[in-house]
Amino acid sequence: MSVSFEVIAERISHYSLELHIFNKDYSFVNDVVLFDYCKNQLKRELLYICKATDLPEITSFQDCLNIICIRDNRDDIDFLESNHHNFLFVNPPADINRLFNEVNHFITEQHKLNRGLQKLSEALLSCKGIQHLVDIATEVFENPVTVCDMSFKFLGLSKEKVDPLWCHMAEIGYCNYDHVQDMKDSGFLEVYKSDTPIIFKKKGMMIWNYMALRFTINNKVVGHVSVLEKRNPFNENTAILLKHFSKIVSCEMQRNSYSNNTKGMLYEFFLIDLLEGKIRDRMVIEERMKSLGLSLNKDLYLLSLRPKSEVLGNIALAFITDWLERIFVKSKCIVYKNNIILLLSYPKDKFLTESELSKLIDFLNEHQLIAGISYCFHDIANISEAYEQSTIAMNMGIRLHKEKKFHFYQDYILYHLLNLAGENKDLKSFYNPLIIKLMEYDEEYQTKYAQTLYTYLSNGNNLAKSARIFNIQPNSMSYRIKRIEKLLNIDLNDPDVSFCLYLSFKIFLFTNKTLLV
Repeated sequence: MSVSFEVIAERISHYSLELHIFNKDYSFVNDVVLFDYCKNQLKRELLYICKATDLPEITSFQDCLNIICIRDNRDDIDFLESNHHNFLFVNPPADINRLFNEVNHFITEQHKLNRGLQKLSEALLSCKGIQHLVDIATEVFENPVTVCDMSFKFLGLSKEKVDPLWCHMAEIGYCNYDHVQDMKDSGFLEVYKSDTPIIFKKKGMMIWNYMALRFTINNKVVGHVSVLEKRNPFNENTAILLKHFSKIVSCEMQRNSYSNNTKGMLYEFFLIDLLEGKIRDRMVIEERMKSLGLSLNKDLYLLSLRPKSEVLGNIALAFITDWLERIFVKSKCIVYKNNIILLLSYPKDKFLTESELSKLIDFLNEHQLIAGISYCFHDIANISEAYEQSTIAMNMGIRLHKEKKFHFYQDYILYHLLNLAGENKDLKSFYNPLIIKLMEYDEEYQTKYAQTLYTYLSNGNNLAKSARIFNIQPNSMSYRIKRIEKLLNIDLNDPDVSFCLYLSFKIFLFTNKTLLV
């Protein structure tokens, strides 16, 4: 997963720095390299560390790069005016190898953190209970983990034999009295008042340092999670992971509650108001976007997702949104009417990258989700129409292409029109009698002319392409088409004839789901 260039700049802020972001959409990186070792193959997803003397060479790359430059003079300020890259200038003194090691360590730790957050979220989506969450958390923290209620009864704890006290408590299922008293004497009850993890030093019966944080159900404190500092020393990411784990335990404990589906973000309520048509005035929309600091690119898409079954439960939807926002960094994600909705925002003429599409498809397959995406639109006031398009794509996709998980509205607009027409009149009355005649001929003489004609029309009347589908020579395909034209007394070179027949096939497939061949 990518790391923000700005976050990296904050991390090394002990240096004297100057940050210049020219393209925020491309200010995310996956790894860091020294420019001297990779001059011949520059990649947008990498962060480059170079010296000022390297600037003319590295900035000749056409795509936007993220560059940390160790400055040796101030001439590079003039150089910036004609460039499109993102720069972080480090003023001397600074050692390039030491700087590289610092940045590389930070990016590595960020990747490890993101993998840990992902594993914890996926553990919740598996719906296997508290103990499974604890088992996964033990792997993520690389340390023993517990989940207790406020009576110090264990709801889950790591299976390893940490020490004699741990084994005893695991056997009886709760913290014994003496251990609880030691904890209280060390100020443990402050955990239930704090929103941030607290570290406790080893004392009395507790021979390990540990970190603890409360968890809640419907804003009521009901217990705590803790991790021991046994194998892996604590660092700043331990607290982040423990906060995430606390939220996941809360979700598991209230799995059937709807309240956790919304994250309380102001933009959520704004988007819901737009979806429900509560805001229509242009000036009001613009004012609210301004007050929210909601800045969108020109091209907008609405992506809707829903589980294929009820196995996930309502509460897991909130963690699906967290994961999706990591795939689509610039997206706004909410839960609406039991669907997960992402408002995607792209620069002009940009759309899903191969990486985004691949990750999305993998995610949909892994978690038994289906998704539909709207046409591109440019005005957020039209989001309700885009939502309708995305849900229609899902519904039509389920009906017509059950094997697929991701559906584009543009592929189903004709079926949408047919569905609307079918509300007022029987669609079978729109069949062209010629395709029925062709199917009856196939049934009588055991031919496949209807399938042949549909394939030919679906491929733009292209003989060679259609022939490849049937694994035959173009001459053979040409013979079949001429035979069909003779049987039906038609000329397929007439675009109106081809269109009418193609439309009839689509209507037939929509009402019958398959050809009678």
